[in-house]
Amino acid sequence: MPIGIGGYLVWDHRRKVAAREAASAERLNILLGATTHVPPPAATPQAAEASRRIEPVSVPAAAPATPVYVARERVLSPAETLVFYLLKTGLPEYHVFAHVALRALLDANAGSGGYALSEQSRRLAWHAVDFLVCDRNMRPCAVVELERADTPHDSAGARRSWIDSAGLRYIALDAKSLPRKDALRALVLGETASTS
Repeated sequence: MPIGIGGYLVWDHRRKVAAREAASAERLNILLGATTHVPPPAATPQAAEASRRIEPVSVPAAAPATPVYVARERVLSPAETLVFYLLKTGLPEYHVFAHVALRALLDANAGSGGYALSEQSRRLAWHAVDFLVCDRNMRPCAVVELERADTPHDSAGARRSWIDSAGLRYIALDAKSLPRKDALRALVLGETASTS
């Protein structure tokens, strides 16, 4: 009997200490603004085991976020695709790149210096050409562009003057009447169509 009373007293003392610690932890959580709840200690070993089991919590599905960007249906328009293939088949020993920023093929004149140099670089970054033809050493040879009604004339004229001043060949094509591949090769290389 004394052993039973001793066991009961020890168990009761542990239960009361655990209850005080749980109450203290809950008060601390309330003071700190925590939203978690500390469960009171279990009275029996079976209840303690049940309290340790983690119950699945159903989290409501978040609404799908609207993407910032979407992929284009195609990189090149049908007319651009045709010109790309004409260039690739007409100039097999050259590399053809589409939608190239002018900054990739032109540098601002270092002799300008200061503000003029940074302004020239900034202007180059805002413009791109439809196609760039490079030799095997990746030196730019020619720029090919499709004339469009929606392109401002002064913008195309500025690009053309910058490209011409750099010594590169500039070819503007009418999308409605594209040349044959041999004639296009002659235009890009500066040859006559009869010699190709």
